[in-house]
Amino acid sequence: MTTVRKYIFDFAILFIGITSAFYVENFRQDNEDKENLHKYLQGLVDDLKSDSIIYEEAKVTLDNSRQNIDSLLLLADNDQIDNKIKIRLLANSTLLIYDIGIDNNTNYKTLINSGQLKLIDDINYRKELKDYYRKTEFWLKEYDLEFKTFRTNELFPFLNNSFDFGDFYWDKGLKIADNPKTDSKIFKSRQLKNYLFRTRQYIHDFKTTIEELKKINIELKRTTEKKLG
Repeated sequence: MTTVRKYIFDFAILFIGITSAFYVENFRQDNEDKENLHKYLQGLVDDLKSDSIIYEEAKVTLDNSRQNIDSLLLLADNDQIDNKIKIRLLANSTLLIYDIGIDNNTNYKTLINSGQLKLIDDINYRKELKDYYRKTEFWLKEYDLEFKTFRTNELFPFLNNSFDFGDFYWDKGLKIADNPKTDSKIFKSRQLKNYLFRTRQYIHDFKTTIEELKKINIELKRTTEKKLG
């Protein structure tokens, strides 16, 4: 009987030890998960702040491009205006918006890949995060693809036939030839004006997208900061 009691006692001690170790490990893992989640959320705040700056810079660039287009459309038919001015307006109106883009989702991807995202109890917040990063990726890539396709298929073939690319080039900034060779008739052509009007519409649409993303960004950053306490 004593032996049986000893076995029961030893088993109880073993069971308590294993159970305690299990709870200690769970407690440690929970704390580690919370620390990691806090780190990722702080990273998200930093990313969202960076996105906000990029949006503002993009809006300035888009506004400058639109202003260059408006000026070129206004001066295109004026033979008294130096071609150097028109070439600069053309280059600045179309080339500066080529590289706008946002790829600032490292912490969000880490949240997804690590499985930490599911630790966020707020389902609505998780959905807002997914929607925001889905939209930034889809909208900006779609715009970029559409604009590049348009330039490649419509603008470049036209310029290759009627524009002297030696009139301008990039060397740490836009350089304009002292004596442009481009025929003034190119600036009066309906094809170029159609291109400018369409580019102006692209700029308007993209700026609208940027403003929508900025609104979501502000609200998401505010919510994330609250999660951090």
